[in-house]
Amino acid sequence: MVHVNKLAICGSGVIFALMKADGAAAEVISVAGNGFEVRETAHVAASPDKVYAVLLLPAQWWSSDHTFSGDAANLSLDARAGGCWCETLAGGGSVQHLQVV
Repeated sequence: MVHVNKLAICGSGVIFALMKADGAAAEVISVAGNGFEVRETAHVAASPDKVYAVLLLPAQWWSSDHTFSGDAANLSLDARAGGCWCETLAGGGSVQHLQVV
């Protein structure tokens, strides 16, 4: 069992991805005119390597309803500093949803 605390990817917004986590709980830490901070804690029954590997595949856990293209399979996540959480669009377009920091 892995205890994941503050699992977050930060960019222009804050996006939380906790899949199949039992007993997840969230709390608002601070609110300001330019954003907010929340803490979400969950217990995940998987190894750290497995959790990280799945986190890097947003098409497996992100809802297609929350994409511009209508298909989560068009999402990618480059998990290095400056990397992109991006979405490819029909006709060669793309959207940068956030930049990894």
